Amino acid sequence: MRRFLSLIAVMLSVFCLTFAVACGGNEGDKQPVCAHDYQSTGEVGYFEQDKTAFSKEKKCTICQQYIEVPNSKVVSANDCYDAIAGAKDNEFLFLKRSDYTGVTLYTTAKNLYLCFEKGSKVSRIMSTAGTIENITIDGLSFEGNFTMPEQVNGITIKNCKFTENAQISNQNDALIKDLSLIGCEFIGISSGGKLTAVRVNLCENLTVKDCIFNTIEYNALQIGGNRLTGTVIITGNTFKGTGSSVIHLANCHLTDCDISGNVFYLKDTLSGSNYLNILDNASGIVKFGVNTWEVIPEASEFYFEGISSGKVEYNMDEQLLLG
Repeated sequence: MRRFLSLIAVMLSVFCLTFAVACGGNEGDKQPVCAHDYQSTGEVGYFEQDKTAFSKEKKCTICQQYIEVPNSKVVSANDCYDAIAGAKDNEFLFLKRSDYTGVTLYTTAKNLYLCFEKGSKVSRIMSTAGTIENITIDGLSFEGNFTMPEQVNGITIKNCKFTENAQISNQNDALIKDLSLIGCEFIGISSGGKLTAVRVNLCENLTVKDCIFNTIEYNALQIGGNRLTGTVIITGNTFKGTGSSVIHLANCHLTDCDISGNVFYLKDTLSGSNYLNILDNASGIVKFGVNTWEVIPEASEFYFEGISSGKVEYNMDEQLLLG
């Protein structure tokens, strides 16, 4: 029976997008006491004695013990730089709670997961030369800008919070490939001018999912400008209060674009502006699917310019009214 359950768990892992982990012991134990495969996306803690991370949310359904994250290390704030610089491929670093003055992305590791303990803050992310490949930054509260490295081949910013004058942007208009924003909050983004929450001028493949944009001085999302290519997915987000366009996509050369399943609380917040700007889409299809609105807008509040061989699919009659 135990072998059968273990086999089922392994089979399920093939279909799950979360990381696979193996069981550990109770919190404080030194070594794992079993090796059942399991899936977890829960809050992460750590074993103090042997400095490995575990999931707080779930226990193994077979032996009811905490789930250890493989290839994990627990890192103090003082050791942050050395740990990232010396990280290996597929490593999971759990960084202890701290008010970080800066975090330096100086690493050659691929598929690196940086998980910050709940309550961690950072004044800035310092980027360096070189290529970042498939890095995840999870759980940070930003009190300053995150300017991404010059060469990015995959970066996920997850469960992070941006406030006041903090924004995400790219360095020297460098190409950002495979940018994903998952479960982030952008609250009160303002500098007394025209500050956009996310501004990336050169991007290939963008996913914005389950994020909150609340009280943004200018655009919530401003992507393209120089060029936007590949696939764009914007879904499950909440937009509430922007000073200009909510979603602004420019110089697009897209193979696919899906904007659906979002909630727009935007009554009386956009004076003379558009909810959606799409400029110069040279190829592909832009699909504005079913979204939920505080007040369903008129079609005139969507602005499309320079659409050539591409096309836009949207139907205002399909939109949903909040409540």
